[in-house]
Amino acid sequence: AVAARTEDVRERIELVRTAVSAEAEKVAAGGFPLAALSVVIPELREAGTIGVLDIAETRSELAILRNGEAVFVRTLDRGTHAFPDGAPALVRDIRQSLAAFRVAGGEAPVRIYLTGLGASAEGAIAYLQSELGIEIVELPTPQLEPMPEERLAALPRFAKALGLALSLLPRSKTLNLRKGPLAYERGYAFLRDKIPVLSGLAAVIVGSFFFSAWAELKSLDRQRDTLQEALALLSKDVLGEETRDPDRAMELLSRGPAAAD
Repeated sequence: AVAARTEDVRERIELVRTAVSAEAEKVAAGGFPLAALSVVIPELREAGTIGVLDIAETRSELAILRNGEAVFVRTLDRGTHAFPDGAPALVRDIRQSLAAFRVAGGEAPVRIYLTGLGASAEGAIAYLQSELGIEIVELPTPQLEPMPEERLAALPRFAKALGLALSLLPRSKTLNLRKGPLAYERGYAFLRDKIPVLSGLAAVIVGSFFFSAWAELKSLDRQRDTLQEALALLSKDVLGEETRDPDRAMELLSRGPAAAD
């Protein structure tokens, strides 16, 4: 579950609209997008509990995954801007977060994958591993289309952005803050919210169609009966034989003495 102030989400949407002149289809919460990386990184889908730690400039995101799905996420207000003096405080926050997860019934992660700016900080992996007592490794290379080596080297820095993009996939289980009045009106979430109304309208339209078709058929049946009765009277007076079949009437007309009439 995620709660956020509507004003904060709206400000974020406006920021994206102003920056790139495009509508944000999804506003993710905290480190949830890191779980979406499991789509292109098989190591994140392995059985057991693992962690993904994204250390940015002013904040860090810790996501605990089990079988590729996020089961615990926490945002820490410390990043690389405080290195190296602030590194012990960041380690303390990470340790407290892991303890909170274990108190809630979770298992300690067997390893933590490091992403973000912190992944390129000199000695960060060795320092975190020695302080936390957990294996710290670099995030594996995502299974993407081939790209130049310099772009591959920069991927860890943009891991969260990549996870946010992957969270737009239909089967993504990440949370979206664009709900209710903030729903993306041209996206799937907006349509899902409107399904009850759209279903009701569709039912009314289909019902109206069938009723209209039924009424028209009944009207045509009455017209057919009227015309057949008129044909029977006319054929008896003119052709000497009462018939309600148009083909029979044409046959009598073509060969009878009243052909001229």
